[in-house]
Amino acid sequence: MLQYPEGQARATVVVIEIAPGAETGMHYHPVPNFGYMLEGELEVELEDGRSFRIEKGEAISEVVDVLHSGRNTGQDIARIVVFYAGSEDKPLTVMEEERTPF
Repeated sequence: MLQYPEGQARATVVVIEIAPGAETGMHYHPVPNFGYMLEGELEVELEDGRSFRIEKGEAISEVVDVLHSGRNTGQDIARIVVFYAGSEDKPLTVMEEERTPF
C-alpha cells in the first residue's frame, strides 16, 4: 500500500539521464515515485541483492525507503521521467552516505 507523506503536498517531475556504463550510486526515496523509461535501459539492484531490468517503454513504481542503485547496461543514454508524490519537508532522494535510521 502506498501512503502519501504527511505535510504540505509537493508533486515533482524530473527527467534523469544516465550515460552508458554509469551508475546512480546507492540511494533511497522517502516518498512514493513512479517512472517511465523514455530511452535506453537500466539494471536496478536492491540492497538485498535482488535486481531487475527496466527497458524503453516500461513503467515502474519505485521502492520507498529501500536502498537501491541503477546502472545503465546499454550502449545508449538511459532517460527516465520520474514522478514524485512528496511533501515540502521531505527530500526526493537520499544517498546512502547521508542515510539516517528510520
